[in-house]
Amino acid sequence: MNRRPGAQRLLSNLVLGPLVAVFLSGLSCIDLEDPTDEVDLGAAVTQLPPSLTTPTFVQTTSAIPFGARSSVSVSFPSAQTAGNLTVIFVAWSEGTADVSSVTDNRDNSYALAIGPTRRAGAASQSVYYAKSVRGGSTTVNVRFTRAVRGSEVRAVEYRGLDPAAPFDAAAGSAGSGSPSDAGTLSAKAAGGLVVASNYTQGRTLGPGAEYTQRALTRFTGDIVQDRLYDQPGTIAVTAPARRRLRTRRRAAPAAAARAATAGPAAAGAPARRALPVRRAPRARRAQRARRARPVPRAPRARRAQRARRARPVRRAPRARRAQRARRARRARRARRA
Repeated sequence: MNRRPGAQRLLSNLVLGPLVAVFLSGLSCIDLEDPTDEVDLGAAVTQLPPSLTTPTFVQTTSAIPFGARSSVSVSFPSAQTAGNLTVIFVAWSEGTADVSSVTDNRDNSYALAIGPTRRAGAASQSVYYAKSVRGGSTTVNVRFTRAVRGSEVRAVEYRGLDPAAPFDAAAGSAGSGSPSDAGTLSAKAAGGLVVASNYTQGRTLGPGAEYTQRALTRFTGDIVQDRLYDQPGTIAVTAPARRRLRTRRRAAPAAAARAATAGPAAAGAPARRALPVRRAPRARRAQRARRARPVPRAPRARRAQRARRARPVRRAPRARRAQRARRARRARRARRA
């Protein structure tokens, strides 16, 4: 999908580790923020009281256009429910361009959870989210600062998350190898959802331990996975991946939020050396060359002669043939006499 093979290494892995976001579950109370309690990404969150609702996956969709694009649109298959959370994973196979805006036709506001997580010159991935969305048929549009190749947009909808301040924490990494790893995700909320997604030049084999697969892109093999957790602390975000004949860069971001939703790490596959071109045996190449030669054409007169010979013999009408037969018999009798 227009992803260029890479020879350089970032960390020990050629991976843009899964991008992970943690989101907090919905609460019965309203004000849960503590401005003095900050996570590494600058999100202010607090511990959740026991009165949590269970975050639930609703639907997902993705778009993987061909060629260089300056914008990518993706539509949810079903109408969204008002008050739900939308998580958007945006990936592209360049290390310099950026996302200029994320919008939709419902005028929802999208905030950056983490990103861009980059592998220099090879791949980038960011995670955005929209809290308490407006209901209805939704089409999300992602614009880049310039046309990029290998773009992917994956969108996921969840319900049961804190409508006021769902974001808790995020993590991401880049490298090569398997598994696709987002690094260490430190969730501070007392329960939530972890959502993760990777961007790899290999292929993701499935979800990591304790995770549920929500999407696995058909052509690029990138995953969206999630899991629930009930205690604050460190959460592992990985997904098994395998190599392809060509290198694909991995980008995996992770984030935590109330009723935490952590975005799966962007799985990255190890860089692969270009394989030598296999040439057919000499005899087979010669045979193909003979078949490819143009057929010499005979001179015009010879072609006309062949055409005449190929024409079907025209037979005289039956009455004329009978007349000729009678004349031949008379001639034979005259000769005998």
